[in-house]
Amino acid sequence: MIFRIIIHQKGGLGYSMQRYASLLKATLEQQAYEVALLGPRLYLSKSYNTKGVYKWLRYIDIYILFGIALWCKTTFTKEKVFYIVLDQALGLYVPFVKNKPHVIHCHDFIALKSTLGRYAKNQVGKTGKLYQNLIRKGFSQGKHFISISKHTQQELHQFLPKAPQTSAQIYNAVDEQFRPGNLATALKILEREVHTSLAGGFVLHVGGNTFYKNRVGVLQVFTAYKEKYGTPLKLVMIGSAPTVAMQAAKAHSGFSDDIYFLTKVTDQVLVNAYQAANVFLFPSLAEGFGYPIIEALACGCPVITTNTGPMTEVGGELSWYIPTAREFSSEEEWAQQVAEQVKEVIDLSPDALTQFKHKAKEHVANFRAETIGPQILNVYNKIGADYA
Repeated sequence: MIFRIIIHQKGGLGYSMQRYASLLKATLEQQAYEVALLGPRLYLSKSYNTKGVYKWLRYIDIYILFGIALWCKTTFTKEKVFYIVLDQALGLYVPFVKNKPHVIHCHDFIALKSTLGRYAKNQVGKTGKLYQNLIRKGFSQGKHFISISKHTQQELHQFLPKAPQTSAQIYNAVDEQFRPGNLATALKILEREVHTSLAGGFVLHVGGNTFYKNRVGVLQVFTAYKEKYGTPLKLVMIGSAPTVAMQAAKAHSGFSDDIYFLTKVTDQVLVNAYQAANVFLFPSLAEGFGYPIIEALACGCPVITTNTGPMTEVGGELSWYIPTAREFSSEEEWAQQVAEQVKEVIDLSPDALTQFKHKAKEHVANFRAETIGPQILNVYNKIGADYA
């Protein structure tokens, strides 16, 4: 059987989605299947400008021109092709493959839930609501789905008008490069990045600037910790460039000299950061999976994250869980409590830390490609058999 993975346009494939596409492609190629990526090409909107007329030209490229190309491929191809829709956000393409062997990978429904008013911090306009509604109508025509967490799977079932023929749940795989390493070496490399000593320890956060990542919350917790305990601990935040709100939180914290923002780091620096950190703080409000959680655990770094799915699925029984700020009378009160949790993890004894790392290694084995790949392939084979 021939496999075609339908992906986002060039430049529209984020870091996590790139890795997911690579996992699927590698899994199929290891079984000697013919596989290729299939996505929109930008003819009318080659400019990096995505505003004004260029925005609409990009829509023409992505949905009209590629839609015509996809219709031709699915209609006139005589070979038996299995279509893999990389992301349910590509739902507008599902009608072209709904009667062919296909599967739709579901990651998160945060954008769709935002249109329903589920997140006060992320208001969506009329065109955004229309767009998400079209995506929902599109993927709802699919018959076969794989969700990256039980949390995502439950939400998928809420959005579908009827039960799908296939609904599997398979976690994401953590990249092989995320493993424990030499602490002294990792610390030295990261110190070169931040141009200061981290001998007093540091809290790590990794993430982008989407509203649900709660990066300002990370800064609030760190400030509360420093005010209460006054240790030489520092904060290293890796990811997108800090927003205005983050810069303001840093400036007003009173500990701005202990806060470092790193952007566009190499994979090796990211791995070293996980290996050297005393604790990884990830107070995300929502996720589809939460790659950084499993990456940190894979590197032997203790994790503090939000006590809700899918974070609790990925973090398992060996992570430390915190409530969200909405469960408190103020964000300051929330930050104070989370700071106490940070102190507890920072103060772990050497024996407790060794025991944690041993359990983390066992837990992460369930998220390695050699475990996840065969699970995905097994679902593909079962779906393909239905079209034999």
